[in-house]
Amino acid sequence: MRVRAPSGRSAVHQPSTWIVPQSNAVIPVQLPSVVTVPPSPGSAADFPMSEELFDICDEHDNVIGQAPRSHVHAHNLLHRAVHIWAYNSAGELMIHLRSSTKDQYPNCYTSSASGHVDAGEDYETAAYRELSEELQLAGALEYVGKLPAGPATAYEHTVLYRLTTDATPQPDPAEIATIEFHPVERLLAWVEREPQRFTPPLRELLSAFAE
Repeated sequence: MRVRAPSGRSAVHQPSTWIVPQSNAVIPVQLPSVVTVPPSPGSAADFPMSEELFDICDEHDNVIGQAPRSHVHAHNLLHRAVHIWAYNSAGELMIHLRSSTKDQYPNCYTSSASGHVDAGEDYETAAYRELSEELQLAGALEYVGKLPAGPATAYEHTVLYRLTTDATPQPDPAEIATIEFHPVERLLAWVEREPQRFTPPLRELLSAFAE
């Protein structure tokens, strides 16, 4: 399945960006497959409950164990994630700049909303949860596609959803530094020029599903 941004773009474009302060206020401004086999996956009872717990998966996305976030990331274990692309009615795709405090890919751009699937959670439930937690947005999500876990997707089986909304996002400042809207064509050109500014999963999703 291929994703096309909705029609209706204007001829002259200035991307919109919100700078996320430390409070919850949002200030509008204007700006010009290698597979890893997990070592001895355990169950929830094998680990302390002081952090997020993820399902560990095999290369076919079958759950074979559970482990805390830090263990999963340290050992590059295969796990699950969701991404959501939110378009406005002008056909612009929202991306956000990850907070400098993130443990993976700080200060890099990623999808409108994204996050891990918790242990025992399904992809769709995780997608609605992340959309609400990160942006305080809601709406009907459309399934787009799935990428297998591997180095290019940060070892995450990744499912992509999309929606169109003109609701004002309320970004979580602990997760998001800024949000921006761009026409898809301009975003693809930017990724081509400066790939290091974007997370590997977003680059893979754009390559697979955007045109």
